[in-house]
Amino acid sequence: MKILRTLFGNLRHGTMHRVPFFWHIAGLWAVGGAAVMAVVVGMGINQPTDGMTPEQAGQAVRDALGPVVHTVLVVLAAVLVFAQVNIMAKRLRDTGLPGWLTLVAVVAVTGLVSGFISPAAGGLVNIVFWLALLFTPPVVFARRKSG
Repeated sequence: MKILRTLFGNLRHGTMHRVPFFWHIAGLWAVGGAAVMAVVVGMGINQPTDGMTPEQAGQAVRDALGPVVHTVLVVLAAVLVFAQVNIMAKRLRDTGLPGWLTLVAVVAVTGLVSGFISPAAGGLVNIVFWLALLFTPPVVFARRKSG
């Protein structure tokens, strides 16, 4: 299937233009959002979590889901994150930057900003990066041949 090759293939040399990048990311977010909604509905919206700490609420969710569903959700999250990162690397290569190396640098900068300034500032760095990926034209950073 072409969508699986797009999401998980061409790890070293694939590229992706702006519009397909937008739609692939939106699709991955929709799948992730649908999984979250399925969990919420499956747990029952009326399960009491009022007055619980986040840790207690998390434990209540894990207890309500059971180990099999919890494991399936963790695997689904890992697959979605890998597909998203692969698509981001492809988009970076399309702009002329080295895909995986640039992603490592962005993750490091986001982590440093989140740790030393605030998580909100790290989120802002992430948003700026997404917008840059979405609006940067193809091969803008490509090496130009002189002569």
